[in-house]
Amino acid sequence: MKPVALILQPWGGDEGAGLVEECASELGLSCEMIQEPLPFDWESNWSKLVKWYGPSLRVAIKGLRSRRSKDVVLSFDPMCGLIFASLARMLHLKTPPMVISMFLLRPWKSEFMDRLRHIFADYGLKRVRKIICFSSYEVARYSREFPRHAAKLAFVPVGTDPTILDLEAEAARQKQEPPQPYVFSGGTTNRDYHTLAGAIRRLPDTRFKIIAKKGDFPGEQSNLEFLDNVYGANYERAVLDSTIVVLPLYDQCFASGQLTLLRAMELGKPVVASDVPGVRDYITDGEDGVLVSAGDEAAMTEAIVRLLDDPDGRLRLGANARETHQGRFTQKMSVSGIIKYAAIEAGLDGKIEA
Repeated sequence: MKPVALILQPWGGDEGAGLVEECASELGLSCEMIQEPLPFDWESNWSKLVKWYGPSLRVAIKGLRSRRSKDVVLSFDPMCGLIFASLARMLHLKTPPMVISMFLLRPWKSEFMDRLRHIFADYGLKRVRKIICFSSYEVARYSREFPRHAAKLAFVPVGTDPTILDLEAEAARQKQEPPQPYVFSGGTTNRDYHTLAGAIRRLPDTRFKIIAKKGDFPGEQSNLEFLDNVYGANYERAVLDSTIVVLPLYDQCFASGQLTLLRAMELGKPVVASDVPGVRDYITDGEDGVLVSAGDEAAMTEAIVRLLDDPDGRLRLGANARETHQGRFTQKMSVSGIIKYAAIEAGLDGKIEA
């Protein structure tokens, strides 16, 4: 009989649950899933807080009720996992070994609240056996911030789910109607649009398209087009039709931008990205992308111009980027890497390759 993993996954969908079960089965585990939908109809900051963390709390409580006869608990949401572990410790409940994935504590503006959150995390992590981060930088950072839990930290690369687009059909479309050249960017978290805006001003004859709110972008230029409410296949097509993808990021103490980066790599696009924590784990400069110093407007401009003037170089970087993605950063690889730690904690370490 296979060991049983209790999977805590607020906001997870049927497709994600199917992949988790598939990867777990391949590693010798069976699964019991606990999920809650995430509502998107909040009206105020307070209701947003309640509705955002509400599913995590409900899943954690349901998980505590279902913990018996399970061999390991795996939470794909760090807050849900910390609530589960903290309640178990507070109530002196015996629980199976626990693994938390996607562990990320972004700094809060309030130093007091940030400190309070770290105390809460430190308390809950006492009941956690393995903490999965999506960058090696975060492993090093949390080893310093939570020294008594340093040995529990591990890096597993995040992956992207398969593209919605039919890439063969898209290639035929592009051949019939070649898209006009443009540089693409997008996203909200930790984006350094001030540096990108400077590069755009330096390149008045180059078209740029950005998926972002105008209010998040400093100034407007005639060669810049904002794409609003672009998701799913339309988002992927905007990336696919671009000549270059630019990922401008601030050099902060947390990793960001990996999903945007990996989607571009999956679609075989040459990427110019800020050389910051989290990106370095996914791009090798000059092989499958180009890294430039964070905040260096001139360096970003030079990298864009160099790639625009080098079609062979773009093809090489784009092909290498897709090869890197397919070999290291697919969604299944990421989920399998996370579940591997759960399988080890469930006692299957002798049957799992390192």
